[in-house]
Amino acid sequence: MKNYLKISNWFLYDNKLTPTDKLLFALILHNSEVTGFCTKTDNDYALILNVTDRTIRTSIQKLKRLDYINTNISGAKTGIMRVITPKPAILEIACIEDTPTKIYSLKIPNWLLYDNKLTPTEKMLFALILHYSEVTGFCTKTNHDFAFILNVTDRTIQTLIQKLNELGYIDTTKIGAETGIMRVIAPKPVILEKMEDLWDKKIN
Repeated sequence: MKNYLKISNWFLYDNKLTPTDKLLFALILHNSEVTGFCTKTDNDYALILNVTDRTIRTSIQKLKRLDYINTNISGAKTGIMRVITPKPAILEIACIEDTPTKIYSLKIPNWLLYDNKLTPTEKMLFALILHYSEVTGFCTKTNHDFAFILNVTDRTIQTLIQKLNELGYIDTTKIGAETGIMRVIAPKPVILEKMEDLWDKKIN
């Protein structure tokens, strides 16, 4: 069983999609792995992503309009049920070449995915911080670096980093007064330790 949700780079870097769209499509792909389709409701996805049912409906309509998915209604005799199917054409898109500026795929730990204190954008931002801190324990990416991937403004990233700091997820410090000021972001060990027992939480 996977203890993370995978967001492949070909839609991670799609600037037509919001962080909510990207997380939702990743969940649809996950739920469709075995059968090729999924029947989760708007409320199922809303509970995971900490958004409203209406937000999910809007995002599903957008993914359908952009040819990421098909939706059909089935079960008129046994009960109406929506079926969501990722479009084969979108799955055949070649992955973006892995370069020093590109992430091959972003992993969202299950404990982070189900954290109801965070919005979808905050979850993805913290996942990016974890990704870039994997080797050294910290990262020095700028607001602009994160904003480019998440398709939001630099100011939004600044606000979200302040919130993650206030919630105790990260520490931020400034270094390099003589050679040029640089912000260092480090995930707090205490937050990672608190979440260890949720690593094996199943994605529903």
